[in-house]
Amino acid sequence: TVVVTEEMPVDPSHRELTALASQVAKPLICVDTACIVPMRLLTRYYTRAFEFRSATKKLYSERLTRAWPDVNSTVRPFDLSTLPFQPLDLQAADLPELVSCCMIDHSVGPVVDTQGGSNAGYARWVRFLETGIAKYSVRRNNALIDGVSRMSPYLHYGMVSPMRLARDAAAVNNEGGDKYLDELLTWRELAYAFCFYRADHDQWSALPDWAQATLLAHSGDSRQELYAWEQLARAQTNDALWNAAQMSLLRQGELHNNVRMTWGKAIVNWTKL
Repeated sequence: TVVVTEEMPVDPSHRELTALASQVAKPLICVDTACIVPMRLLTRYYTRAFEFRSATKKLYSERLTRAWPDVNSTVRPFDLSTLPFQPLDLQAADLPELVSCCMIDHSVGPVVDTQGGSNAGYARWVRFLETGIAKYSVRRNNALIDGVSRMSPYLHYGMVSPMRLARDAAAVNNEGGDKYLDELLTWRELAYAFCFYRADHDQWSALPDWAQATLLAHSGDSRQELYAWEQLARAQTNDALWNAAQMSLLRQGELHNNVRMTWGKAIVNWTKL
């Protein structure tokens, strides 16, 4: 008997995985389901995209065109009575009641235009393949049009396979598909590897020297406004664009990539280092 779970290098998943490993007596197998090239296969982290591309080019080429292996779909029924806990049947469960018991911020409402689940995720992906990916390279930077895939929430929660998305995008074989692959593979998986091989990935020490030096050099600059965390969280600044972006995060849980960068950089101007 073994315990199989997902390998995720960031908290809270990593913290919970560490706790699980200390509590189970059975072998624990962690599977990297997020990356096309598994994090452990890289052996190190990278901070420059061109270095990462060079190190992974052959690995990606092999995986994006490799035939799917034949799998025997015949499985033995698992005896649920052998589990050391009472399993939960989500199909028959009262989901609102379960959610009400979770230790989360219950003031956050559901995202009405993004239905959860693999079926909804792949339906959105198919629409993007059919109507959006061909022009992705020229439309992706314009926040005023619907030019991106909006697959992030489905990838984040493991509702769709990044392997399928990568193989589908590679099969498109045009400039839009190539650019989407670069975002999905290079930039996304570079970040995963960085977090995996840098235990301090969420600390000041993980910033490059030039970034630390620049922030320190301007730490004493005067700030026109200083906002508390709650003011920022509730979009209560004097910047209408920033407030609109923050409200979008609260209501939809996502931001266009260019808007997200503008949103993130503004916080330095309103807080003390």
